[in-house]
Amino acid sequence: MNTIVGLILLFSLSATFGIQPAPRIAVIDIQGDDGALARVLHSVAENFETVDADQVRAALRGAGHSDNPPGYMNPSLDDARALGAAVGCDYYFAGRIAVARRLGAKDEHYFEAVVALFLVEARSGRLVRFDYARVVDAQEENARIGVIKLVEERKPRYVEAVNTAAARRMESASEPPVALDAVEILDGEITSRGLTAPVFYQRLKPGYTEQAQSVELQAVVELAVVFGADAKVHDVEVLRWAGFGLDESAISTVRKLRFKPAERDGRAVSVRALVRYSFRRPPSQAEREAEAERLRRSLRNIQRPL
Repeated sequence: MNTIVGLILLFSLSATFGIQPAPRIAVIDIQGDDGALARVLHSVAENFETVDADQVRAALRGAGHSDNPPGYMNPSLDDARALGAAVGCDYYFAGRIAVARRLGAKDEHYFEAVVALFLVEARSGRLVRFDYARVVDAQEENARIGVIKLVEERKPRYVEAVNTAAARRMESASEPPVALDAVEILDGEITSRGLTAPVFYQRLKPGYTEQAQSVELQAVVELAVVFGADAKVHDVEVLRWAGFGLDESAISTVRKLRFKPAERDGRAVSVRALVRYSFRRPPSQAEREAEAERLRRSLRNIQRPL
């Protein structure tokens, strides 16, 4: 009886004062990890309510990730939400650790260890925090140990990120959504009668970041952007994220766009449209020179008389 009364009292206090249970944190299988990085992240999750590792593995198998865990993620919000729902958590970590042998100056070799971590809010599918750590060392094992140590030193940041995200979620839940007076054209088609799309004055390409370069990442970032009747870019929402600074690069680029506003029946209107940027590693100088030489050979063959 006392237990029942206690539970009823706890429920009443939570409803009255907005007290929320501790967030449930899961650690998704980390690609390239021997267990050391996962242990660090589990120690972060211990500050909250941790989802059992066996439960996570079973959920991943059920979601079709048994042979191909998420690792380097580039999901839509729907995909990220689906993974969180399968695991049964509020937030989850995913990512990868990789160690590569590089050629430096004077033909000397070294090892580069990179960790990429995604902290995802399961209910919204949004990327709460992306973290990137890199260590270079002459010895492979030292590089791996060093980059994991860097992640361990950053544990307080991850705890703070979860607490901040949880607090913001509580605040947003108590605030009514703001209705945007914008025509939806997210499907890429003009369906509203009498509507003409915005006319853009230039094509801007977002920069490919050094972090993405280090792992030769190919990814797509999708944004829902409100192009205002006042010829200004307003709300920007990430619908498909990539991390590695690419989301920020895409947002920065779209905010620089200059355009003639959309019109409906001759009057300027705001529209909410999908903007998609594809990122891939640009060719190196050596690759550009090799391609140029290939073209020169092709031209010589064409010009050679029969």
